[in-house]
Amino acid sequence: MNRRFLFLLALLATALGSVAQTFTLRGRVTDGEGNPVEFASVTCPSQGRATVTSLQGQYELKLLSADSVVVKFSMLGYRTKTRVLHRPK
Repeated sequence: MNRRFLFLLALLATALGSVAQTFTLRGRVTDGEGNPVEFASVTCPSQGRATVTSLQGQYELKLLSADSVVVKFSMLGYRTKTRVLHRPK
C-alpha cells in the first residue's frame, strides 16, 4: 500500500512539472503615423490563438512558451506583418 502511494505521488509530481508555461503578449497596433488600428487581427497560427485589437489598437493574447513564436498582424487595407518572437517569457 505504501509503495502504491509513493508511486502515485511521484507520478503526480511528474505530471505537474510537465505543465506548459504560458505568457501573455500585449501590445498596440498602429499605422505609419502612429494612429491606433482598431479591429486588426492578431494571430498565432501554430497555437490556434487569435484576438482583435480594441478601439485604441491594443491587444492581449495568452500563448504557450516556446523557442520561437510566430505572430501575424493583419487588417483589411494594410499589409500583413509577421513577427517572430525568440524565447518569449
